[in-house]
Amino acid sequence: MRSRQVNFFLTPNDQAELLSKLDPAGQFIYVARRRKDSRIDILPTPAVRQMGKEALKIYIARADDLDAMSFDDIGTFSSIDVIRSPVIEFSRCFMGDQFIRDGRFYVVNSYFDRDGRVARKDEGFLTWAARLVSKTRRCLTKDPDSFFYFGAEALQLKSAGFKTPPI
Repeated sequence: MRSRQVNFFLTPNDQAELLSKLDPAGQFIYVARRRKDSRIDILPTPAVRQMGKEALKIYIARADDLDAMSFDDIGTFSSIDVIRSPVIEFSRCFMGDQFIRDGRFYVVNSYFDRDGRVARKDEGFLTWAARLVSKTRRCLTKDPDSFFYFGAEALQLKSAGFKTPPI
């Protein structure tokens, strides 16, 4: 399996700024999961409305890729199979009173299919995802002592004593 990711610390303001740079036309689809009635939960916004009360892991997709998504059934919902689906896993950052936890964009490029052969995702999706990860790295500031990237506000908070423990 081949994948790529970028790990970051973002405040809600940093997240909003980054996503506006990555998707200025507002065309990203933010998916939470699929319900048992087969409807996909599409979020109106990627913003965390209630920190600590909602799942932080969501998925970014293109509208044309929604029908190509694969799911794993879990209880009353189906989770998105990030390995086989044309999606970018978006783990949003948790922010507490004196700390912020890391998040990431994660995308699988290729994987082993059920017959053990290497399967590669659609080239159009892979090009889009690679550009998104690359642009994310250019928009954020890399911590020289780690592999993490920081939004401007998160970097200021870190300098002011906010803790940034990786999960």
